[in-house]
Parts: sequence; C-alpha cells; structure tokens
Amino acid sequence: MTIDKIGGTSNIQPKSNIRYNDKASKVGSDRIEISNESMTALQNEKLISIIKNAPDIREDKVAEAKQRLELYMKDGALREEVLNSLANSIIDSIPTEE
Repeated sequence: MTIDKIGGTSNIQPKSNIRYNDKASKVGSDRIEISNESMTALQNEKLISIIKNAPDIREDKVAEAKQRLELYMKDGALREEVLNSLANSIIDSIPTEE
C-alpha cells in the first residue's frame, strides 16, 4: 500500500520577515482604580486579622482594673459610692413589668 503526497511541497509557505520587539511599547499607560467598597473590605480584613491575633486576656487591662479596685477598697470593704453604683446597675438591668 502506498500513500501519495497531497499537494506536494507547494503548500509550505516561506518564512516571513517578522521582527519581534523585546521592549514594551509606550503607546499608553495602565491604571488601576480600587473602589471604596474594596478599600473598606481590605481595611476590615486587616482589622479582623489584628483582632484574631490579639491575646484573649490583656494583662495590662487586668492589672489596671485590679489597681482601680484596690483604690476603691477601704478596710476590706468597698466604698459606699461603688456599692451604690453597682446596686443601681443591677436594678437598671432588671426588666420591669408595665
């Protein structure tokens, strides 16, 4: 069995004179615009990352609260204004029937 050539070598086109330019053309300039929503989302992601990486207990705040509590202590008992403030807070938090 013999396969004959179809069209011979006449279908092969000669190499054209194409020159490739390695430098980018300076026809225009590219520009990126970021929407306000995208900027807000990016800022929110950064804040969430900061919050997630923050320690659960802030030792400086705990120490400050202890120091303030010690200032309000008097002879082993809380000062009257602190007790009144605490009592008022508890009373305000109780739902009332109307």
